[in-house]
Amino acid sequence: MADALVEENVFVPAGECNNIGLGGHVQTGGLGPFGAMFGYTSQNVEDFKCVLADGSLQAVTKPTKKTSKFNDDLFYVTRSQGR
Repeated sequence: MADALVEENVFVPAGECNNIGLGGHVQTGGLGPFGAMFGYTSQNVEDFKCVLADGSLQAVTKPTKKTSKFNDDLFYVTRSQGR
């Protein structure tokens, strides 16, 4: 993960394990040495795409007044850190 991020000039407040993928890191909260300064990685997620049980692709964005209840629930359950 870290090497690919450096190539894109992107920073993720993650731990020091280069072999953990971003999806796995976010799903476990995203704890790391930069958490006190930047928050957990999972708290910095703005949007993502996921495949639902029926095989459809769902775009999920950080909840706003315009998003649906389904989007909000999916965002928080996938991010795994509650509201």
